Amino acid sequence: MAAGTLLFPADYSIPVDYFITKGHRVLIGGDLTAFDSEGNLIFRVQNSSSSTICSSYSGGRVKTLVDASGIPMISSVHSAHGEWKGFNSKDPPPVDFIFTVKRQSRKYLEVFFTGQNYRFTMKGNPFRRSCKMYRGDSIVAQSCLNYKLKKTIPPPRHKFRLTVFPGIDHALVFALLVIFFW
Repeated sequence: MAAGTLLFPADYSIPVDYFITKGHRVLIGGDLTAFDSEGNLIFRVQNSSSSTICSSYSGGRVKTLVDASGIPMISSVHSAHGEWKGFNSKDPPPVDFIFTVKRQSRKYLEVFFTGQNYRFTMKGNPFRRSCKMYRGDSIVAQSCLNYKLKKTIPPPRHKFRLTVFPGIDHALVFALLVIFFW
């Protein structure tokens, strides 16, 4: 793949907002779901403990990003070394290695792409559901809690907004956001 090309198609030319809901761990396993501004389901994260890609890594935690129709897109595996590995899940078995995420601290991640000469960094506060994703010095996505004017109680942390800027694949951003909050 040539430098500067996208891993996945990104056909939006304006920033797009998604509204994210994080389920309760007891009820639905803590899954994240993304909705568009009209309330349509766009992405969902499934927790899985067994997978063909999990067998080669001894971390055990696998998160699979699926689209609205349930088709797997990206699988992320937590390795024993504290890293996350991302695989393309569009064609089974998911063997196409996409990225590695290294956690420098709770509030800072570095994302390295296979065969690419650039990387992403993610900085923010997982507790407040806020982060910014950078490619170089440019912000490619950001998340924040949903604030309302004239509201005296703090906003709930299980609902927040994700804004994805043009030129980046939305599924990839959502998969990296899941890793940041876990």
